[in-house]
Amino acid sequence: NSAPQFWEYLGDLGGVCYGPNAGITFLDSLNGYAVGLKKSYKSTDGGKTWNVIPQVVNLDMNDFYFFTKDNFFLSGERGIYFSDDGGENIIKSFDDGIGVLSIDFVSSLTGWAVNKEKKILKTTDGGKTWTGGTVTSISAPSIISVSDKPDDNGGYVIIKFERSNLDGIVNTERLVRYEVFTVSKNLLYSLGSILPEQKSIYEAEVRTMKDSTAGNLNEQSFQVIAVTSSNRYGSNVMDGYSVDNLSPEPPSILEGIYENGEVKLLWRKSNSEDFMKYEIFRSESEQFDIDSLSVHAEIKDTIFIDTSIPDNDVSVLYYKVFAVDSSGNRSEDANEFPVEILTTDVKDNVQSYNFSLSQNYPNPFNPSTIIKFTIPTVENAKFTSSTNVTLKVYNILGQEEQTLMDRQLTPGNYKVKFDGANLPSGIYFYKLTSGNHSLTKKMMLVK
Repeated sequence: NSAPQFWEYLGDLGGVCYGPNAGITFLDSLNGYAVGLKKSYKSTDGGKTWNVIPQVVNLDMNDFYFFTKDNFFLSGERGIYFSDDGGENIIKSFDDGIGVLSIDFVSSLTGWAVNKEKKILKTTDGGKTWTGGTVTSISAPSIISVSDKPDDNGGYVIIKFERSNLDGIVNTERLVRYEVFTVSKNLLYSLGSILPEQKSIYEAEVRTMKDSTAGNLNEQSFQVIAVTSSNRYGSNVMDGYSVDNLSPEPPSILEGIYENGEVKLLWRKSNSEDFMKYEIFRSESEQFDIDSLSVHAEIKDTIFIDTSIPDNDVSVLYYKVFAVDSSGNRSEDANEFPVEILTTDVKDNVQSYNFSLSQNYPNPFNPSTIIKFTIPTVENAKFTSSTNVTLKVYNILGQEEQTLMDRQLTPGNYKVKFDGANLPSGIYFYKLTSGNHSLTKKMMLVK
């Protein structure tokens, strides 16, 4: 008869778990922990597979106490650790520089631990604070990182630092507060203070004295100091900087007027604190992309007069205006707005003009064409120096399709662009009216 088999092989840790107090415990049929020196493991399938608890790798653990599968304490060479989410996050609860050998609780609030100097530590608040230890080697706080606070216009950084080992224990030297400083030429400038709360990691949001710009990163040095009842313990010094990553407010209520051969642009100013200038882009094409263009003009005022009007047959110019801050950030895409260009050949009001309407060119067209016309001078009877002019497009049934012009004009030669992209192919008529005079011509749209 063969001997009965009492043990069944379930799985492999995949690594080591050793030490004088290493052990394994299950909280139910599925959830268990293996705790020891260097590494600790967790299983959620009854021991078939085990996963390393990453936050305690290379931390020598001497003992453990489990309240539930999610709530437990570990004690080791670097103090006492606590988790309330099954090991996803491990928080340092106590560290006085002396290894803790064993830990035990008699209730959810009251527990004891023994350190390597055979001194007994006690907690009555569920492990938040421990009494009875003596710090033989005080550790200062340690800055982990200095990072920018996003979307704050370059005003603040976030400093993360690990606490002093005085934080959370009762000792002859009592921790009063943490102070955060900026360091410049060996001088300290206070940026604020934080009261100790027995946290493992603290975050401090502090204002910076300068931020980065588009072409230069202005680093600033920071230090955290643990202030006790009798001493000050300074952390390492770490550099960091804030980043102005917030776009300035764009200009609004844009207007464009063409007068006397010039375009006048007006807009409401940007209220951004770090506003530096406006950038103006111009194109002869609708819905243009500024990436393919150079800046047409840069100004700080909210009025711009464009005197460099093209000499070709362009009838509309399109503009975009952006606000730019001192860090080189450009405002969000500005609304594109068109300005109708009526190019005139008037020269000192000396030349005489006759009322005329030219044939559009090209004709037939698809989808746009140019219409030229002339407004007569004062010397021609029945016309004043400024007269109201209308130019309208009609379909073959005599129905008005579009008004291209309706304004006061001075004598001269003009040209207007007509876009028939939204109209069907066919014959159309364009009619020029000024006072009691009118002229009509036919044109053909072919798509």
